[in-house]
Amino acid sequence: MEHALLMRRVTRAAVALGASLAVLKGAAWLWTGSVSLLASLVDSLLDTLASTVLLIAVHASLQPADHEHRFGHGKLEQLAALAQSVLVGVSCIGLVWAAVVRVQNPAPVEHGWVGLVVMGVASAATWALVRFQQQVIARTGSSAIAADSLHYRGDLLMNGAVALSLIATGTLGWTLLDPL
Repeated sequence: MEHALLMRRVTRAAVALGASLAVLKGAAWLWTGSVSLLASLVDSLLDTLASTVLLIAVHASLQPADHEHRFGHGKLEQLAALAQSVLVGVSCIGLVWAAVVRVQNPAPVEHGWVGLVVMGVASAATWALVRFQQQVIARTGSSAIAADSLHYRGDLLMNGAVALSLIATGTLGWTLLDPL
């Protein structure tokens, strides 16, 4: 029973974090016009979608065996992990496209400090989620939660890169660094 409760809690936390960060990053992107923040916003939207798929899959995988599924529903977790991988790949293509457009049409970032604050909040919240996910993985061995955690650990690197680009764009005027 503890296993199921932990799995449900961690997947709900991931959905809540993804949705909250998408709203926060969306506001920051509108205020700053930063392509790197737009990329982070798209990533948070995809995080929310991927975590929602994971939430549904985990809930279904925890159902007991029945007439149609004699060995249970556990394989749904692996399908959710695969779906997350596909979503990450698709998001990469979209983000590269947005960066190419901005490289061709450079523009200054406005109010970069707003983006820095948002990236700080996003990093702290993401770090807390990753710690929670690692505890759940240690207790459950869930491959789907492990895939989700890997993705969120990558987001920590992305948050740092966005913050660095905002600092360099704001202090040094390197507008080309934002889309790169």
